[in-house]
Amino acid sequence: MSSEPRMPSLLPTGRTGRFSARSRRKLWREVHFWLGLVAGTTLVVIGLTGSLLVYFKEIDAWLNPQLQIVAAPPAGRAAYRPISEIVAAARAAIPTGAQLGFTYYPRNEETAFWFFYSMGKGSQSGGSDTLNVFVNPYTAQVTGTRVWYSAESPFKNCLMGFIFKLHYALLLGTPGNTLVGILCVFFIISSLTGLILWWPITGKWRQAFLFKKHASSERLNHDLHKLSGFYSLVVLLAVLVSGVYFNLGPQFRWLVELFAPVTHRPDIVGKQQAHGTTISIDRVEEVVHQRFPDGQWFAFSLPPQTSAMPGNRPLPYRVAQLVPSAWGFVGRREIIVDQYSGEILHVGDPFRGRGGDVFIQWQWPLHSGYALGMPGRILVLIAGIVCAVLYVTGIIRWLQKRRASRLAERRRCALPIPMSEARS
Repeated sequence: MSSEPRMPSLLPTGRTGRFSARSRRKLWREVHFWLGLVAGTTLVVIGLTGSLLVYFKEIDAWLNPQLQIVAAPPAGRAAYRPISEIVAAARAAIPTGAQLGFTYYPRNEETAFWFFYSMGKGSQSGGSDTLNVFVNPYTAQVTGTRVWYSAESPFKNCLMGFIFKLHYALLLGTPGNTLVGILCVFFIISSLTGLILWWPITGKWRQAFLFKKHASSERLNHDLHKLSGFYSLVVLLAVLVSGVYFNLGPQFRWLVELFAPVTHRPDIVGKQQAHGTTISIDRVEEVVHQRFPDGQWFAFSLPPQTSAMPGNRPLPYRVAQLVPSAWGFVGRREIIVDQYSGEILHVGDPFRGRGGDVFIQWQWPLHSGYALGMPGRILVLIAGIVCAVLYVTGIIRWLQKRRASRLAERRRCALPIPMSEARS
């Protein structure tokens, strides 16, 4: 038998390994706690406003039926006036120089076309008003107008416009937009550290998925925080990642392009020089329907009146469709059409194409919940409420631990000093 001494193992095994695991877990707990404490209030605001915005069209129609609700004839959509007439009616209702941003197609047979125009009314901040025009699709008559966003103050927005600004920019303008994007990154980290803390390192998986029976109020609060976060994690991550895309678009696309190419759609312009007569939106509708009869029109935008890019290249029409799939998913397809030739210049399809483009194309359906239809929208609504639940239960959990720590400290200070220590 060899008498050589054995070298001690450098691997963290036994109690040392367990201590190392506990140390890492403590680190993740600290990260999770401080992210929640510092940014949790804004998460509540963003989450609850996001829940409302899942159904912003329905809520707005309920609050303003005189603007949006129309009487549908028996023929339904077949009785629509040509879209060119509807666009002309909206244009006639706003001041000269206003620029059409985009238009929501009616979501059902009883709602109007919903136009968004940038008014170009300057403010001290250099912003502009955004005006809504609503047009009855059966009569091509304007049912009303209003200010969606006010350049003077977000408090002069209509209610849903105010909630949108609060949701994606915390009413702080462009800096707020960037801040919310950064906060979304923090919330993603917080969600992932929460998953690490949920993970049952003891192997008690059944306990990890269920509330403990006959538990104390402290344990009930702990389980509510843990399980609400776990069961909503997939939806929360989808909403948070897509939130980064909307608020930090260039940075998000740069990151995606590290793995797959992405088409920069704003750079897509007509292939010919700007000349001749622009085709009508009616013709665009025909072209899109012939190519993609499976899609439901969701929104469209027209080429701006000053539509030539540098080099006299014309800007195109843009159409968004909702596209159902055989697997139950609903994607959003973007179609870009040349304004002179009617040629389809680009198709952003959620089910086919380059990986980067497909990934980008899914961000809006995931963020809005449309990706799973009505069940998906309900899940996103619940996820927004869960944000508030996580924050409140997290604060309660912190207060409980703080109180327990103080009680333990008092008890320790109240213990009698051993005689041996007193003599020394």
